[in-house]
Amino acid sequence: MTAADPPSPRPVDVVVIGAGQAGLSAAYHLQRHGFVPINRAGAGQGSGSGDSTGDRVRTFVVLDAEDGPGGAWRHRWASLTMATVNGIFELPGMEVPEVDRAAASRDVLPAYFANYEEHFDLNVCRPVRVSSVRRAGDGPHGGEAGRLVVVESSNRTDSGGDAGSGGQARGEAGSGGEARGEGAGSWAARYVINATGTWTRPFWPRYPGQETFRGRQLHVHDFVSAEEFAGQRVVIVGAGISATQLLEEISLVADTLWVTRREIVWETREAPTNFSAAIDRVAERTRRGCRRRA
Repeated sequence: MTAADPPSPRPVDVVVIGAGQAGLSAAYHLQRHGFVPINRAGAGQGSGSGDSTGDRVRTFVVLDAEDGPGGAWRHRWASLTMATVNGIFELPGMEVPEVDRAAASRDVLPAYFANYEEHFDLNVCRPVRVSSVRRAGDGPHGGEAGRLVVVESSNRTDSGGDAGSGGQARGEAGSGGEARGEGAGSWAARYVINATGTWTRPFWPRYPGQETFRGRQLHVHDFVSAEEFAGQRVVIVGAGISATQLLEEISLVADTLWVTRREIVWETREAPTNFSAAIDRVAERTRRGCRRRA
């Protein structure tokens, strides 16, 4: 390999992109099924090369673009407390500890995620931003036939590191079982789990008059506090949990209009105390092939 040649991708069985709730859950279940973080694989093991696992250690790596644990919870608005959050945030294998219900979710849940990463020794690599995923053979390394090549962004000035050699996202363990990235690299994976979520790329629906409306338009992604709308007329679009939470807050200080695609159906039954348990029951019924309950 010459200095002009790009480094070969590092073989691994599974690349998980994102260390939010979905990414950490995926990593947990990979470990449950015998996979180990690539940084913990023994010398000469876990390369992911060859077609048969044999005695080879099956490996995975979690890449996360954030500077620390917590996923999208790090960016929620301050008034979203543990009393008002939707309750669907528990990670498998570790319950959320008792916390002050008045505490901001953006303070409580990142700490919980950090403890989770450390407890299960997941060795999350961050900050690492993935720039592309392609089939092997479409780029300079066609030898990893049948694999998916995951390329890290070369713009890594935010990590304060230099480009690592050998296409490897090298790092030393930090707090929370974290590995600090050292520049761009690439991975040759058998499987890729996309757990990036939608927070960094919020969906903006198209609607008539969007381009000509002179007032302020913002996504819940950019919401900071209700006070910035005090005394104004505000239209809130949507019937999800975020829309109803913002409606409750903003309506106390502004004139609000709530717009939904369908007519609201008000549920009078008591909500389940444990949303995660309720979801688990639905998943179990689905696995058994039971019909959905009305």
